[in-house]
Amino acid sequence: MGNNNQSNSVIRWLVIIGDFVLLNLIIVIPARWSWQVNNWPDRSLEIFILVNNIALMLAQMRFSTIIHQRLIGAGDVLQRIVGLTAIQSVLAYVLLKVFDYYLPIGWIQWGVGTSFFVLLLVKRFCERWLVKLYRQAGRNTRQVTLVGNDPELQAVCEKLKSDPTLGYRILGYYGDEEIVELERLGTLQEFMEGLKNPETLKLGDELYLSVSRRDRQLIRRVSQLCDHRVIRFYYVPVSVESIGLNLKREMLDDM
Repeated sequence: MGNNNQSNSVIRWLVIIGDFVLLNLIIVIPARWSWQVNNWPDRSLEIFILVNNIALMLAQMRFSTIIHQRLIGAGDVLQRIVGLTAIQSVLAYVLLKVFDYYLPIGWIQWGVGTSFFVLLLVKRFCERWLVKLYRQAGRNTRQVTLVGNDPELQAVCEKLKSDPTLGYRILGYYGDEEIVELERLGTLQEFMEGLKNPETLKLGDELYLSVSRRDRQLIRRVSQLCDHRVIRFYYVPVSVESIGLNLKREMLDDM
């Protein structure tokens, strides 16, 4: 899990650095041929670049990229891009007016913001495609173990397997009923007995448990095991109010 999180952090920071490179290219390249910028006072272009970078830094604190996350939709990515470019442009304009109120930067800042939005859309599409290729190659993956017999577990399994570019690799399942195209690691009773000696169990980075809510003791034991071994634990379907555990609801795409 630590290696997975580290890989996601590297991806995230590479994307953020790329955002700053893109913004500066949008500003510097057209500035060489803009008569308006050429008529600015000395050091005004440097101030314009500096302020835009400061504005992007502040915008990244609220609308940083999420393409390194696994289960996200195109709408989530678009929402982040809109927020990032809007905040960056508004902050840059306001800060520039503080530095030099009479500097004519309105239309230029509008052009920079619009170009940044369009090119950032293309950049995110390419980055998401590269992340998928990276995960298809077996990197930045998460291993998953399924436990239980509930049909909801089958739905989770199909969701995680539906797109291999999400980076989920299912090790198998512990249960009494057959799950098509999955390796059976043992029965549910064997899993319960294995809780006494966790080293005998085949556990991945994430564990999905689906049993009756009446089995509170089992759910507690499994959650404590995962907490001790730093494994992400999901109870499917979620109904934590009657279990009395400090868990939180988490969406897996539309599930």
